[in-house]
Amino acid sequence: MKRIIVALLIAVCVSVTGCGGGKSSEETRSAVDFTVVDRDDIPEELMTIIENQKKSEFQISSAVEGYTYIIVGYGEQPTGGYSIRVDEVSETDTYVDVKTTLMGPSAGEAVNKLATYPYIVIKIEYTDKNVVFD
Repeated sequence: MKRIIVALLIAVCVSVTGCGGGKSSEETRSAVDFTVVDRDDIPEELMTIIENQKKSEFQISSAVEGYTYIIVGYGEQPTGGYSIRVDEVSETDTYVDVKTTLMGPSAGEAVNKLATYPYIVIKIEYTDKNVVFD
């Protein structure tokens, strides 16, 4: 009977808290200084990637010229008026966590009726940590 209870407790631990590894809410996070890069300042090799990927949602991180660039694209949207909010850029000892939100046009806002491809490019100091997108 004790073995069954112990096995159940282990199963609950693994399924609920992720004891098996991965991201843990127990890890200490710290904010990461970042810059949202203007379109004119995006390195050419990254603009090529963006142009090739923009029709679908994508998430990329790439080291260029001593910085880590984080790019989040939301794919084709039916009109203009979309923007992207950076909710969080933080890090733990093992990874960088990036959270963004696509913001649609306000009700009644005059928008371009052509399809658009919203994306954002974030620049941080170089890191060799994995970038995780939430």
